[in-house]
Amino acid sequence: GRRVEEKLQETQPAAWRETLKARTLLERAMKEVRRISRNLRPSELDDLGLIPAVRSLCSEFSERTGMPVELDIQQLPTQFSDELELDLYRIIQEALNNIEKHAHSTRASLRVVRNKHWLQIAIRDNGCGFDPTATGSPRSRRPGMGLMDMQERAAFNGAQWRLKTAPNEGTEIFIQIPRNQLQSSKHARKDD
Repeated sequence: GRRVEEKLQETQPAAWRETLKARTLLERAMKEVRRISRNLRPSELDDLGLIPAVRSLCSEFSERTGMPVELDIQQLPTQFSDELELDLYRIIQEALNNIEKHAHSTRASLRVVRNKHWLQIAIRDNGCGFDPTATGSPRSRRPGMGLMDMQERAAFNGAQWRLKTAPNEGTEIFIQIPRNQLQSSKHARKDD
């Protein structure tokens, strides 16, 4: 990649400029696709509801990666708002994504517990973990964006979001949502 670019820059500067332009456009288009897909509502959520959709997400993850996901999901009679349902689904999806791409783990677990005060979600893996204070390396940038997205989604729903990780100690993402936030009066914009 890099060598071809340098050669092109030396021998055909006009072609090199066009290549740069094309790459910028492609990166912009990919960003836009990611933004749109983040906001799209998976049909499984409407067809099945949050918990069955999450179970399906976990079994697809296990099939794809060969990594078991230990599920501990209590029956949750609460009818979530559309927005909260989508955001929780996306947080869990992003956490599994990070585990698949970065964790080098052999197992993962998802626990969803509710009492009369709050709903808690914990996603753990036994992988390599990372230093959450490290910045700048290209490899750390990707999970960083995903983590920020999860944090924003949690904050938007009045939830506490906590990350517990260290090199070689696995990772745990913990979300706690107060009960009064579970049935928010906000409505998802279905026609987005």
